[in-house]
Amino acid sequence: MKFKIPVDMKERRRYICIYTKLSKGELIGCLKKAINELAGIKGTGFHKFMIISIARDKYIIKAAEPSVKAILTAVLTLVYEDNRVISIIGISGTLRKARELCEHLL
Repeated sequence: MKFKIPVDMKERRRYICIYTKLSKGELIGCLKKAINELAGIKGTGFHKFMIISIARDKYIIKAAEPSVKAILTAVLTLVYEDNRVISIIGISGTLRKARELCEHLL
């Protein structure tokens, strides 16, 4: 039997569209390392994300709404401290809009 969760209780998802020359595996490793440095082990367990490859060098980071600030901070840490080339194209509430952002810009 499948239980339906009310919409009010579900976490809202946000999609962050980014452009980088890093591979998907390198990006995941760098983001996990940065979040671990910023928020510790507890933060790493709380701020979960998933990376979706859209086009060459364009990715979408799928995360819960409370985790967006931590992920953006981790990206800024990678840009300014580790000298990684990552640019944020935009943030969207739906995957369709995020894909449109990634396809039309850059």
